[in-house]
Amino acid sequence: MARERFRHIVLTHPPAEEEFTSVGSGGRENHIPDRDRPSHSDFLSRKLQNAWATAENEQAVAHVARKGIYLEFKSDPGFDLVTKSLEDRRSRDKQVRLLNVRVETDQVKNEETGALEPFETTYATVYIPHEKKNHFLKKIEAYANEINQRSGKPKNATLVNSIGDIRKALRVDSFWQDLPTLKPGVEPEWCEVWLSSHAQDVIDRFEALLTQERIEARPGVVRFP
Repeated sequence: MARERFRHIVLTHPPAEEEFTSVGSGGRENHIPDRDRPSHSDFLSRKLQNAWATAENEQAVAHVARKGIYLEFKSDPGFDLVTKSLEDRRSRDKQVRLLNVRVETDQVKNEETGALEPFETTYATVYIPHEKKNHFLKKIEAYANEINQRSGKPKNATLVNSIGDIRKALRVDSFWQDLPTLKPGVEPEWCEVWLSSHAQDVIDRFEALLTQERIEARPGVVRFP
């Protein structure tokens, strides 16, 4: 599927050498909405706990043994989501990992004109080990109750203010990394699946999941260096 999304670049002329000139670092600042601190922290705490409970219940019903939960964080339409702060890899075997980021265009009603206008919304899929269940809850609680002495703002304000909603990750949409138009519809289609690692235990777990969900698969694995 990669060749459908990114075509090869063909150079028709010989290359020319030029001295590198730095243009400086930086870029635009994140566009983050202002929030009412008490109500926003209460809203996110409830959404986080509800999403976690829903994901755990689904695992229990399906008899799926996983070491963690997949949640999806969403920005408000037209605003940024601080995705880099959604990851924590400091613990070797209990890492909170950012798995996927996608941007969708939502139609949002303009309160002044009443017309629907297109706004981009960012979605981030995050894997959270069971041992890290309170990881984001602690960040939200610190935002609600503590002040960063250096900035004078609530702790974790940039991250927490950028989050518009939290839900259990969707089975396909939250993990799909190709063009939405390539997503299979009603009719079954063969898909190429890229795993996070070529370790045998990762492959074994994936194949066990296919068997459990009764998903047809062709044998064979391609390992890349």
